[in-house]
Amino acid sequence: HGDIKDASTLMRRCFNIEYLDFNGVMSLQNDVLIIAIIKRSLNLRYLEISHNNIGDEVIEMLAYTCYKLKHFELDSCSFVSELL
Repeated sequence: HGDIKDASTLMRRCFNIEYLDFNGVMSLQNDVLIIAIIKRSLNLRYLEISHNNIGDEVIEMLAYTCYKLKHFELDSCSFVSELL
């Protein structure tokens, strides 16, 4: 298993990412890592983050950052408000 340090190193080197699929594989326990990834992924077109413990802050960051996003899946994320 990698840690946040490994992930942040990866993101510094891979800032042109267009496709990310984190469907339950990261078991995200907080929003810090995914927000850091989103902030650096301005070319992101596809994002799958279903089955993780993320919150509303992630969705807000997507709205303000990822203008090129065409496909987004967010199933079974219990900490995201239904109103979003």
